[in-house]
Amino acid sequence: MYATGCGDFQPNIRDPRDLAALLNDLGGEIDQILFAEGIYAVESYGWLDHDEADPEYLGHMMWQTDPPFKPDFSIVTGGGAVTYVPTRRDEVLTRNGEDFVAVMNAARRIMGNALMRWNAVDGNVIGASDEFWEDYSICTMLLSIASDRMRDFLVMALENVEYDSGKTESDRGSIIKQAIDKVPGLAKFAMQSQKYKTVRNEIVHEIATLAARRSVDYLREQRGHAISGQPVEIWEPTFEELQMTIAEEREGLPSSSEIHQIKSWYHCLIDASNLIFAAEHASRGGL
Repeated sequence: MYATGCGDFQPNIRDPRDLAALLNDLGGEIDQILFAEGIYAVESYGWLDHDEADPEYLGHMMWQTDPPFKPDFSIVTGGGAVTYVPTRRDEVLTRNGEDFVAVMNAARRIMGNALMRWNAVDGNVIGASDEFWEDYSICTMLLSIASDRMRDFLVMALENVEYDSGKTESDRGSIIKQAIDKVPGLAKFAMQSQKYKTVRNEIVHEIATLAARRSVDYLREQRGHAISGQPVEIWEPTFEELQMTIAEEREGLPSSSEIHQIKSWYHCLIDASNLIFAAEHASRGGL
C-alpha cells in the first residue's frame, strides 16, 4: 500500500452533468480563441462554404472527397463479393494521411489550451506559466509527429516506397529530397518545418529539466551554507535588487515568440500537406 499523504481529505467531484457543462463551456472558449487566431481544424481547409471548394486549398478538398483509397462500405456492411484488394500503398497512404489529420487536430486542441493560458498568465504570478510550458511542449511534440506522418505520405505517394523500410539514413535523406523536389513550392515549407523541429527539441529539453534545475539550485545553495558554517540571514532586498530578481524570474514566462512559433508551424504543415495531397491526387491522374 502507498500512502497518499492526503490525511482525511475527501475529493469532492462534481456530478458528471456539471463536469460535462464545464468542459463544454471551456471548449467553447478555447474554440473562440483558436478562431480569433486563425487556427482552424484540418477538415475546414479546402472549402469556402459547405459546397464551394477553396481554390487555395484544393489538395485538402481532394483528400476529403477523393482519397487514395475509399472503402466499399456498401459491400462490407451490406454483403456481396469484394473485388478490389487494397495494396500496401493504399495502407501506407491511408494510415499516414488519417494520422496526420488526427494528430493535427489534437495539436490544435492543445494549442488552444496554451493560447488560453497565455491570455490568462499574470505577469506578476511567475508560477502560472508552468502549465503553459507543459501545453506548449505537448503541442510541439504533436506537430513534430504530424510532420513525420506527412513526410511518410509524400515518399510513398511520389516514390512508391516506405520511408523507413530498412534504409540507411543517407538513403532516407536522398529519397525525401527526391520527393520534395517533385512538388513545386514544397521545399520552402519542408525547410521551415525542419527548423521548427530543431527549435522544439531545444526548448522541450529546457522545459523537461526546469524543475530539476530549480531543485539543484536550492541544493547547491544549502550546500554552500552548510560548508561555510555561516547562518542563513533573512534577505531584505533593496528596491533595485527586487526589481532585478523579478526580471530574472520573468525570463521563464512565455513570450510572443513561442506563440508565433506554434501557430506558424501549424500553418506551415497545413500548406505543405495541401501541396502533398494535391501531388498524390495528380499522380493518380486526377485533376
